[in-house]
Amino acid sequence: MPHARNGDVRIHYSVQGEGPALVMHHGSASNFTSWIRHGYARVLREHFRLVLIDARGHGQSDKPVAPEAHTLGLRARDVTAVLDALSIERAHFLGYSMGGWIGFGMLRHAPERLLSLSLGGAHPFADPAFADLSRLDASDPEQFIGGMELVLGESVSEETRRLLLMNDLHAVMASLRERVAVDDVLAEISVPCWLFAGAADRRYALIQRAQRQIPGAELLTLPALTHLQTLASAPQVLPELLAFLRSVRAERQRTSP
Repeated sequence: MPHARNGDVRIHYSVQGEGPALVMHHGSASNFTSWIRHGYARVLREHFRLVLIDARGHGQSDKPVAPEAHTLGLRARDVTAVLDALSIERAHFLGYSMGGWIGFGMLRHAPERLLSLSLGGAHPFADPAFADLSRLDASDPEQFIGGMELVLGESVSEETRRLLLMNDLHAVMASLRERVAVDDVLAEISVPCWLFAGAADRRYALIQRAQRQIPGAELLTLPALTHLQTLASAPQVLPELLAFLRSVRAERQRTSP
């Protein structure tokens, strides 16, 4: 499996399909197979060259356990390291939860590499839930699950619990303790931006707030769905996502010299 290197950290990735490049970035305590498991990759690879990334601390990427190894700037450079390894100058970006926050971080650290942003279950504002995680013991699986439920804002199923506990808990906890606000970039966003979220996601009000501050941004609301339920609702998300990406492509073709 291929890896790109950002300093001394190797970032694992996979490429599927042909067409314009679309980076797909998963959420906390997950890996890029979540996009496959929930059915997104099967549909999107018919239209795009998918670049599926395992975040540092997750999947088959390296797993530093120091919180300072998980700054937003480093995580954005992980994405650009993968793009550089593939000789991709600019790409569309799809991120969910932590992946969406990293998408906002790309606006601060590497906006020139973006063609568009599609961000689910994520906002760019300060989130006090993450401050409470510094008191948790990553050696204790029950504390880890409790911390994840605090961040998610919902209880997890036995299947989700099993998947969460497959992670390197120390590395994931280190990655959760750094969640800076990046809302200062919103008014200056110049790439097309599309957001999606469940109305029962504890982040929903902040996602609405972000949408109002981003010039021209659209928001797909999935009524009554929680954070985890929204990610699992590919049949509802994909038609709107594809419509957005097609509109971006059509506008680029119209305005290209």
